[in-house]
Amino acid sequence: MARSPDPDRVLRAVRAVVGPRAGLDPGRDSGERRHEFGSGFGSDSGRWWVAFSGGVDSSVLLDSAARVLGARAAARLAAVHVNHGLHPDAGNWEDHCRAAAEGLGVRLEVRRVAVRRDRGQGGLEAAARAARHAALRDVVPPGEPVLLAHHLDDQAETVLHRILRGAGPAGIAAMRPQVTVGGLRLVRPLLAVPRSEILDYAATRSLAWVEDPGNRAAAHDRSHLRHRVMPALAERWPEAGAALARLGERADETASMLDGLAAVDLEAARGRSPETLCAAALAALPPARAENALRVWLVSRHRIAPPPRHWLRALVNEVVSARSDRLPEAARGGIWIRRHLGELHTGSARAGPRIPERTSWRPAGEPLDLPHGRLRAARTEGEGLAIARLPPTIDVRFRRGGERCRPAGRGVTKPLKDLFRELGIPPWERGRRPLVFAGERLASAPGLFDCDPFAAHAGEPAWRLEWLAHLCGS
Repeated sequence: MARSPDPDRVLRAVRAVVGPRAGLDPGRDSGERRHEFGSGFGSDSGRWWVAFSGGVDSSVLLDSAARVLGARAAARLAAVHVNHGLHPDAGNWEDHCRAAAEGLGVRLEVRRVAVRRDRGQGGLEAAARAARHAALRDVVPPGEPVLLAHHLDDQAETVLHRILRGAGPAGIAAMRPQVTVGGLRLVRPLLAVPRSEILDYAATRSLAWVEDPGNRAAAHDRSHLRHRVMPALAERWPEAGAALARLGERADETASMLDGLAAVDLEAARGRSPETLCAAALAALPPARAENALRVWLVSRHRIAPPPRHWLRALVNEVVSARSDRLPEAARGGIWIRRHLGELHTGSARAGPRIPERTSWRPAGEPLDLPHGRLRAARTEGEGLAIARLPPTIDVRFRRGGERCRPAGRGVTKPLKDLFRELGIPPWERGRRPLVFAGERLASAPGLFDCDPFAAHAGEPAWRLEWLAHLCGS
């Protein structure tokens, strides 16, 4: 059964956020989600900002916030209009927003932005959103929340759109009533309010607003859902919008639980270094659970969007579970995953800064910064390279083939490649490890071994060299 129209729902929802008793449940019936907005998400300065496009939703949000705050609105409420310049009427919309804010006695900040029209990753909509958020960060002081006008129907459309695109729980997850994105504190007071009640509020208050024709373009998926699919669903199932919104909330909860499970599995599968995973530990998990752990690992290491499930499934089958005598690898979107000596490694396949073939360095001076890490020296005794047997300036080079070393205390000279193999250094890392030369003789592979005759004896002043590689994703 459809919920009864509630003319006060808009004001009650906004009052729960910005009113004197903020934090109370904005809903009155059990069909509304209980948003505990006041729990640690108030304004540090007592001021709230409204993202004001001039459309009906943000017009209702600004008007209702001004009514709730009353005489305090001039000091505690402000609005931001971002002019994207994407429509011929953008200037008229800006003028409308100035007039509307002035009529309410609310301060308005306007920012004009340039949005790239090449529709790169995420398309024009994503580019506009990124420009809008950048403008908001430029205007809104840290700690002051921004109110967004997303409502129940927006929530339902978002969930349905993501379902139709085949998203998993994290993708389907509903918009949250409060979230911090790139330093912006975003609050959505109207998520429990249907569009019909927002329109009723606007009509009752005789509000004027602008209409973006793009919102009605049938060629746009979201517009098609809004104007054709959702009305057809609501005609047969009046509570379809609310049901989809609840599904989004459940998906959000499920995604959080999956992330928590992944954290447990990744801790159990930690490799010999913090950057690797034990393939056998992952292979022992049910396939779906291993895929989930790999998803979280790759997203956290590379700050990428979650890889598709079919690719994660192939990663488990072809890399994690491959025979031990193989050196399997997989790559996608500029990252790679390889298995070596039973451990999974990952890195970026994108070409980084060129590493110099040869660099002169004085250990007594500042650390040596290279494109992929830092080499530093610490003064010690009896550990590292004997200062007396080194020139003041040494050479830092990288493997070219044919290097040999007699590691301190071992008495046997071996090819560098054999020493690397014994230490389990992955093949793709061997050419990136810095090597220290005294003249033309290899003196050290910092962090791995020092070579005789340059290794310090007991009591000798020495330099202990340390190599700090930059981790992928850092």
